[in-house]
Amino acid sequence: MSKCTEERSASQWYVGIHNACVDDITLKAFESWLEEDPQHRDDYEQCELMMALLDSLADDPAIEPFVEETLIKQTAEVSKLAGFFSIFAFPANKFALGLASLVLATMLLWFVGSWDQPVKSNLYQTGVGQQRSIQLQDGSGVALNTDSVVRVEYNNERRKVVLENGEATFSVVHQKARPFDVLAGGNIVRAIGTRFNVFVNGGEIHISVLEGEVVVVHLESGTKSEILVPGRSAQYKFGGPVRVVDDSSDIVRIEAWLEGKLIFNDWDLDRAITEHNRYADKKMVLDAKNLAEAEISGVFNIGDTQSFTSALQEILPVTVVEQNNIIAIRSRD
Repeated sequence: MSKCTEERSASQWYVGIHNACVDDITLKAFESWLEEDPQHRDDYEQCELMMALLDSLADDPAIEPFVEETLIKQTAEVSKLAGFFSIFAFPANKFALGLASLVLATMLLWFVGSWDQPVKSNLYQTGVGQQRSIQLQDGSGVALNTDSVVRVEYNNERRKVVLENGEATFSVVHQKARPFDVLAGGNIVRAIGTRFNVFVNGGEIHISVLEGEVVVVHLESGTKSEILVPGRSAQYKFGGPVRVVDDSSDIVRIEAWLEGKLIFNDWDLDRAITEHNRYADKKMVLDAKNLAEAEISGVFNIGDTQSFTSALQEILPVTVVEQNNIIAIRSRD
C-alpha cells in the first residue's frame, strides 16, 4: 500500500472515530488497524497533529478560498468516507451531512496532500548508561540521555521529532516557515526558537524549558497550554490534560546530566536511588524502607556506583550488600 493511501486511511479513521455515533465495533476495528502496521499508528498521529493545528489556521483568511473550492471538489471524497464507515453501521444521514463534518474531511484531505512529499527519517537511540549528542541537518541539536529512543522526520514544510522513550534536550534553530514539533506521550511540544527538555518517564511526561519558549498542544482537544518559559514546566500523563507549574528545580538535574553528573539537593533516598538506577545495569534496591525519605545531597559522576554507595554509608546508617545482579541497601540497625 502506498504512503499516500495509508495516510488517507488514517484520515478516514480519524473522522470516523470522532463521529458522535461511533460504536464499539468500529472502535475495535480501529484498534486492529493500528496494530496491523507500525506505519498506521504513525499516520494516525499525523492526522491528530493536523487537527491540533487547525485552531491556528481557522481564522486565517488565506484558508477561506481553499475551503470554498474544496467543498465543491471534494464532495465525492466525503461520499467515499461515508461509504467506508457505513460497513461499521454508521447511519448515512448522520455522517458528514453537516457543514462541520464536511469541512473537517476536506481539510484533512488537504493536509494529507501537503504532507505527501519525501520525508527524511532517522532513528537514534542510547543504551542504559549511554548518552549521545546529535546534530540535525538544520543546525538544531539533540542531546539524548540514557535508555532513550528518538525518531527524527524532516521535510520541506515541517520538522517532526518523536521521543518514543527516555529523555532528550533539544536546542532548536528557529525557522518560522518550518515549525519544530516534538511528539511525546500523545501531545505536541512546539518550540519557538528555544532549548528545552522532554522526559518520558513511564506514563508521565515532563517538559522543562532551559531557554526561550515552548507551547504544548493537547492532541485530543487541540487546546494549547500557556507559553512555557524557564521556571515554568509542564506535566501530563499519556494523552492527558497538561498541567503547568512553577518549578525550576528540574533545570539543575537536566544541566547536570548534560555534564555527565548527578546532583542531589536534599533528595529523598528512594528518589535518588531511582535516578541512579536509570544509568546502571546493576540496580540498587532499598531494603531499609524506614530510610526511604531520608534526605541526601551530593554530586556524583554518572555511572560511578562505588562513590555513590560509599557516600550513602558515610551519611546514613546503612550497609551495602551486592548479591546476584542487584545492590541491596540495608539498615545497620
